[in-house]
Amino acid sequence: ISHDFFQQLAKVLAKQFDLPLVEAGGFVQSCLDCQGLVPAQAINSRGLRSLQICQMDVTHVPEFGNVKHVYVCIDTFSHAIWATGQ
Repeated sequence: ISHDFFQQLAKVLAKQFDLPLVEAGGFVQSCLDCQGLVPAQAINSRGLRSLQICQMDVTHVPEFGNVKHVYVCIDTFSHAIWATGQ
């Protein structure tokens, strides 16, 4: 039930439920939802140089002067963070 709901990795399942890692890995490998989450081999998910892959998010700020939203962008290669308020 835990993996079906939270989509945990094998190491987390093994530790949480005191299972052998091989058995926990079997649960993850048999999960149809997790099959699409495994990255293809030889892919660098961080990118090969700065500004190649960025992750972005925005959040609402209830009270901060005229600023209502904060936009955050993180470069996955260099871990540089840009944040702006608007």
